[in-house]
Amino acid sequence: MRRAQIIAFSGQGMRVQEIAANLEMNQEYLRELIRNFNDEGFDALRQKPQSGRPRSLTEEEESLVAEIATTPPQAFGRPFNQWSLRKLRDFLVEKRLIQPVSHNVIRRVLKNRKITYQRTRTWKRSNDPAYHAKKRIEALYKKAPQRCSVICFDEFGPIQVKPQHDSAWAPQKSPVRHRATYRRCSRREPLFSGV
Repeated sequence: MRRAQIIAFSGQGMRVQEIAANLEMNQEYLRELIRNFNDEGFDALRQKPQSGRPRSLTEEEESLVAEIATTPPQAFGRPFNQWSLRKLRDFLVEKRLIQPVSHNVIRRVLKNRKITYQRTRTWKRSNDPAYHAKKRIEALYKKAPQRCSVICFDEFGPIQVKPQHDSAWAPQKSPVRHRATYRRCSRREPLFSGV
């Protein structure tokens, strides 16, 4: 657009000094553009390939990286609670969602999208990969006949009912908040509902 403007001003009889003052551009660049236009015609107005290394990820790939980084890994069947840059990169390359890049490229994409690694607040969250399979014991408690008792053993030990910190990738100033898994009532009522 600017190159076409320069040629239009030149065609109207404006001098290079006037065009440079109006558009706040370098006079040498203007003279070179006008000479190229006189020699090559409209082909001189087309943008030439940029020097340097081309972008490693497309805009679509970058938005995909940001979307997956802010999604819990368990949603993709991964046995961990949060993405590291290397795990995220390995997952994206393994699924062929992006071409192989370094984890620093992933870091730069997340930084440009204002996605940071933040502390979260969560309640009684387990990092055990088989947590959901073991959680079936709750259904046994609910379905057990009154004359039958269910006995279970937990190797993990007691967990205090208080906030447990975690970390996750999230948009800047929008940390992930996990819902509480308990309902705090008066002291006479049980702490856990449904168990």
